[in-house]
Amino acid sequence: MPTPQDFHFLLLPEFSSIGFMSAIEPLRVANRFSGELYRWHIVSADGGPVAASNGISLNAEYAIDSVKDPRTVIVVSGFEPLARYTRAIGDWLRRLDRQGRDARRHRYR
Repeated sequence: MPTPQDFHFLLLPEFSSIGFMSAIEPLRVANRFSGELYRWHIVSADGGPVAASNGISLNAEYAIDSVKDPRTVIVVSGFEPLARYTRAIGDWLRRLDRQGRDARRHRYR
């Protein structure tokens, strides 16, 4: 069986929970029917919990500076991603980009 593909989801404060769940559910269903194809990890800027725009809070597994060798990073934000952007996040994403990582930003309205 192949090694599962890892996805790291960087959640910004006030992220869209439906956007996040819409990304996770296809991975979960694929695993259900085909074995462990995918793994996902929740990342926050500081490693602490992140509150969605609906008030639900999710615990992060990692802080951005403690993620080891992420291959695919998906940034999940809400209506105003630039209001939650920090220099540390930008530096981390640029470093991943220079290393050839696949970093994507999804904004759901």
